Amino acid sequence: MPVLLVRITVPDRPGSLASVTGAIAATGADVVSIDVLGAEEGRAVDDVALRATGADARERIRLALEGLPGVAVESIRVARGLPGHRPDLDALTWVARDPGRALVTYADHLPLMLGADWAVLAEPGPGGTWTLIHRSPGAPAEPDLPLPATPVVAARAARDEGSPRTAALVGLAGGRWLFVAVRDEGPPFRRQELLHLQRVTDLFVLLAEPTQ
Repeated sequence: MPVLLVRITVPDRPGSLASVTGAIAATGADVVSIDVLGAEEGRAVDDVALRATGADARERIRLALEGLPGVAVESIRVARGLPGHRPDLDALTWVARDPGRALVTYADHLPLMLGADWAVLAEPGPGGTWTLIHRSPGAPAEPDLPLPATPVVAARAARDEGSPRTAALVGLAGGRWLFVAVRDEGPPFRRQELLHLQRVTDLFVLLAEPTQ
């Protein structure tokens, strides 16, 4: 049974999550875990992992949650990895074991770390262009990405206008390299996710001192 990941925003007040879990239980689904991503403008942002059966499971859950006062459903998608698993720690472990492949290893682990579909590693070229030097499994052969014209100093989000695709960008070594993790469809990267990406990337640099 696949695990679904439901991103919701709820009023940031006591009892909000209790009503959410009750509504989910009423659909016959089981809540596996809840990851609180933080609060923005008086609303809490949560990722709820759950198990549900039936071809109409997503629609049942969406209708049940949207029937609650103040609850908004941002996305419902199949979770990458298992609830409670820490792919960021796995990534750092593999980087420490083989620093010579640090950049490639980190790029390959980014999708699982961030709940993204794929990732790439790029380096700047002449005239504000970027050269793709590695694609993670699942990445398109010629990815069309919203790459910045200037080096990325801190992790940030980017989005194509009129497209459901959203990306998280983080730079290394003053802009010498750029990692881009992409969700083809799904919720935008939130501030807490970007802060986590930056912290893990800082640890990656300390472990690997990447040179290739």
